[in-house]
Amino acid sequence: MCPYKKPFFGLMILFTALGLFLSACGGGTPTPTPDPCSVAYLITAINNANASPATEDTIVLSPGCVYELTSVDNYTDGSNGLPSVVSPIVINGNGATIQRSLTSGTPAFRIFHVSNIGMLTLNNLTLVNGLAHTATTGETAHNAGGGIYNNNRISLYGVVIDGNHAKLGGGIYNTAANGMTINTSTFQNNGADVENVAGERGGGIYNLSSVTITQSTFFNNTATETGGAIENGASGRLVLSNSTFSGNSTVMLGGSAILNSGEIIVMAYTTITNNIGGTPGAALISGPDTIEIRNSIIANNTGGDCSYPATSTIRWENLDSDGTCDSFTITGNPALDPLANNGGPTLTHALSPNSPARDAAAGNCSSMDQRGEPRPHGSACDLGAYEFTGGGPPPDPNVIPSSVTGFVFIDTNGNGMRDASEVSTGVTGAHLTLMEDPCPGTSLISETWSNSPDGLYGFGMLMPGSYCILTDPLQQTILPVTQEITVGNNEHLVDVNFYLPAPVSEPDSSSSQRCDPFEEMDLSLVLLSIRADTMTLPLYLKTEGNVPGLVAPDDTEKWEYHARLGVIESNSCGLQGFDDRLYCMFTVPPNVPGLALDFFLYLNECEDPVFVQPKVTIPELPSGEDDSYPTCTKDLSKEACEAAGGTMSTDLTTAPYCICP
Repeated sequence: MCPYKKPFFGLMILFTALGLFLSACGGGTPTPTPDPCSVAYLITAINNANASPATEDTIVLSPGCVYELTSVDNYTDGSNGLPSVVSPIVINGNGATIQRSLTSGTPAFRIFHVSNIGMLTLNNLTLVNGLAHTATTGETAHNAGGGIYNNNRISLYGVVIDGNHAKLGGGIYNTAANGMTINTSTFQNNGADVENVAGERGGGIYNLSSVTITQSTFFNNTATETGGAIENGASGRLVLSNSTFSGNSTVMLGGSAILNSGEIIVMAYTTITNNIGGTPGAALISGPDTIEIRNSIIANNTGGDCSYPATSTIRWENLDSDGTCDSFTITGNPALDPLANNGGPTLTHALSPNSPARDAAAGNCSSMDQRGEPRPHGSACDLGAYEFTGGGPPPDPNVIPSSVTGFVFIDTNGNGMRDASEVSTGVTGAHLTLMEDPCPGTSLISETWSNSPDGLYGFGMLMPGSYCILTDPLQQTILPVTQEITVGNNEHLVDVNFYLPAPVSEPDSSSSQRCDPFEEMDLSLVLLSIRADTMTLPLYLKTEGNVPGLVAPDDTEKWEYHARLGVIESNSCGLQGFDDRLYCMFTVPPNVPGLALDFFLYLNECEDPVFVQPKVTIPELPSGEDDSYPTCTKDLSKEACEAAGGTMSTDLTTAPYCICP
């Protein structure tokens, strides 16, 4: 027999013409929920998202988690540590790290592979120590993209690509597909250098399609041959603005920061300095004249600043230090401070007060610098990625942003706490607002929604101070209505939780006795098809024997039941043609088909559910013209029986009859 209060059971799954059969009492070993900080959790989440390629799924990681990969997951275009992305997926990292294990003997594999139908967005996440290297094969893909191999579309926001290696594209290899967007991100310590031979190019990125990079820093990346930070290959189209290239290097040849042999590079308000090249070793090298440079600084690079055709498009004002950047208007020392945390999400080189780059830009003025500081401060914009502001103390480089996360859940037992039995009662779509200062707060900082199945929400990039988190009482009655929090430097608050009260029924004197039989009963669930015209979903809950309280001879009043799918209450629950099953009807919103929701059965007199089935997959809408659903009876024909979810008997001693689910 199967106790009703265990949240996870072994499952027997049968797919029928009408729906999904789920047996609540399988004979297998229960599968525990993976630890949110475990690799199993991350892999399961990606696989679940890949199962619905027509919709975008969001995976929310817990703050500060380190997902250490130790083995190869698959061999698509080489060895990959995580499942190949074959659908639109967003991963909100909340400061988490995904890394290939640093333990000696760990096999070579990259972190992410994005297929030609996949789309990946990464937010506030660090990728470390990926290694794309299969020395015994001549396949380019097997040795490309140490951190990410992108064959369609990726977007990075607040991401750190750190210490990844390959022969091509130590950090990212971007094929001639749709391309990528990079914003407020850092590429550091990556290398195209696994064999230290000619042909290893693009330490940070090897690009063959469209890339837009803004407010980002490339630091200490290296390539054996060319493109210490970026190599823009034959079909590459690269747009750079408000970004910094510092301390990158090449060994054999040049392009210690950027090498271009592609269709175009457009560069504006960018700083390229302190990079080290081979021979010839200029920081920026372009074979074709398909480059445009505007209001930028390329200076103080070992091996020279520039090498490109004189016919290249150089607009407005630019500064170099050695006169090698043809058509630049200023040659001299830009007076840059060392690379440092000068505020904002990435490291920058600040301008000294006497820098000739101050107020020297012309033409269109960028609205902000790399840090997000408004431009201009002065009579005109400053050249390069940093706008000199003056007038106040510099930001404290030791201040590290903090974060807060928690869950919005259904409080099924009414104690106001998220207990172990409530980890699967998350509320998605709850609206939360972050205000500055103690409640009710003085100014809006951010808004978010609980957007994962367990109801997780989060706010990041918080400076030390006091804040107020408010719920939206017009949307849902979430308690408490407000919560005050205080964060310090680099502090990550967790389990700042909110809850949705469960329906409460007044129990009578027989409540506990009436709930007892469900602890010793076999129950199973059968979902039928959704009727598209009314958006109604019927389901059976089958029992071994009669349904308690509805046909039992010793009760004068029938027991009353109701059910819930996630937060959707049932229209009705009762007998319909069979004594051994309840027939429940739900009206579902248009966005529910295809989701996985928890099923709860309540006896109206009982406070807790008498049966729980977690993560029930709701059927998709029928695609045919006939969206009606038949009722299963034993006298149906074979075709009608199968259409109703039943199977025909195979007993040769009696006439065939329909065995209903």
